[in-house]
Amino acid sequence: MSEASVSTIPMDPKRSQELFLFTTPLVGDFVAKATGRSLMLPINRLGEEDLDLTGYQAGLAALGISPYKIRFDNEKGFLEFMENYVYEQYREGALEVSEEQLLVCNCGAVEILNEATAKIEKRTNGKTFRILPNGKIACKKCKSAATLLTTPCLMRLPKEQSVGVVDVQPHPYRGCVLDHLSIYFGCKHLISRQRETAMKVNLQGTEFHLDNDYIWLHYGRYLRTIGENPDVIVASNHSLRKGAIYAAFMAECGDEPINLVVTPYVDLTKQLGDCSVKALSAKYPPSVLRAFMLIHLNWRVQNSKGDLTWLRWLARVVNEIDVRAGEDSLIAGITNKIKGHNLKTGLVDLKRGKELSSGQNLSLSLIKS
Repeated sequence: MSEASVSTIPMDPKRSQELFLFTTPLVGDFVAKATGRSLMLPINRLGEEDLDLTGYQAGLAALGISPYKIRFDNEKGFLEFMENYVYEQYREGALEVSEEQLLVCNCGAVEILNEATAKIEKRTNGKTFRILPNGKIACKKCKSAATLLTTPCLMRLPKEQSVGVVDVQPHPYRGCVLDHLSIYFGCKHLISRQRETAMKVNLQGTEFHLDNDYIWLHYGRYLRTIGENPDVIVASNHSLRKGAIYAAFMAECGDEPINLVVTPYVDLTKQLGDCSVKALSAKYPPSVLRAFMLIHLNWRVQNSKGDLTWLRWLARVVNEIDVRAGEDSLIAGITNKIKGHNLKTGLVDLKRGKELSSGQNLSLSLIKS
């Protein structure tokens, strides 16, 4: 078994021009350094073999995130693992082939179990669809209204899930994570797609394309089966459901819970000037950008707004602030292999436990603000 590591869930690098999309790798970097772990950054490359990582790696460099190991969820070994895993799950009765009614659009982006649409609020829009005034579902991509199709489907059946397999930090997210896992493992799920995807299986004489999300959600599980040891997963609160399921699948093939560290979300839109990583890194060194990210990590709110005026101030005073002490303060609550601690509590504990310099106190106040 390899050394323990901190990992994000597989990330899409296509939007890596936005600074705060690097929050999860940055927090992963904090945690890895604090706990003596390595940092693993999986890339979601299923169906996109020519994905350009230049912008993503430039963003990591702009924030001084190093060292790290990049892996890809379309590697041959993983796809072979998933094929065998699906056949095994089918033999064990965890998956079944059944006739289902689907709502599908012309391009295939929308594919929903018809029975699941009863749970969709009339005014709720999804990632790929929107609700028309007449109540019908329309695809955001091809604009067509979804129509009914009855066809054989590959379904994941409900399964009892052990409570406590995912240890959540900070603790206020624990209830939400348990709710997500209870709902996911308590319901049946469509895991096949009519459109072509990264891999397919043949069951009962029918060819099924596996949903790409279902595939990559098992990537962490695969890593553990080949001797890698990611035992800490970092995910944004905007990806909480997927982060929880990803961690739960990993925990199924080990004796210890998987730690899930949830990061807050910071929005830097509607700011004056160019907010891209490329523009900001041309003006400010990693120490300033790390401090800028650090002061916006607020676990007390779901979403917060980034303020570029902090950058101009930080550029003047960052040399006077012990930024490393600020980072240590942030992760002080998880030094005991992360379990059982609250990230914010660590700030208070550190201040109580030692005499801090004026620079460290300033850094601490920035994090808590």
